[in-house]
Amino acid sequence: MGMTIKTELDLGDYHDGDSEYEGETLEQAIISSIVTEAKSKLNIKETVDKIIEEQMDMSIKDAIGKWAENLIENYLDKEIVVTDKYGESDFEGTVRQRINKQFEDVWEQKVDKNLKKTNQYDGKPRFERMVENIVSEYSVKFVKDTEKEVTEAVKQQLNGDLKIAIGKGVIENIGISKIIDGMRQIGNDQKA
Repeated sequence: MGMTIKTELDLGDYHDGDSEYEGETLEQAIISSIVTEAKSKLNIKETVDKIIEEQMDMSIKDAIGKWAENLIENYLDKEIVVTDKYGESDFEGTVRQRINKQFEDVWEQKVDKNLKKTNQYDGKPRFERMVENIVSEYSVKFVKDTEKEVTEAVKQQLNGDLKIAIGKGVIENIGISKIIDGMRQIGNDQKA
């Protein structure tokens, strides 16, 4: 929002008893008052301080992030030697390689149906066993849901067929069909 005010007053020196504007013309006093008010409303110092603080926070966070990343990368690339309980070398390589090997070992480990470590004949690699368990679980659920739907559809069909068969049997045995046919004939005669 902008505003332009242009005035030309030549009233000589402006004196209202306020020493701040002593010896100024009315125009100078108005301009001084506007500038003072604008400075107090803009709070330029606070705005600049806030911008500087945000920039410093971002710079510090970036610096810490880069430092931590470098620290982790340096650690993962560090050469290590893992020994067994007898002091013989079990693994030589970087920390990153060791983590990868352990991860692969976990997935390749032979497990039973409950995913417990086993050396039995039926043991399968963990990943294969997990996939097998998930497929089996979904298969059982699918079969149960399908069985339920088919059973419900068969019940509905049987109930419908049974009702029709019972109705026909009752009509034939009681002789209601002759009564119904007679009523139809009466209805047709009245229409004609």
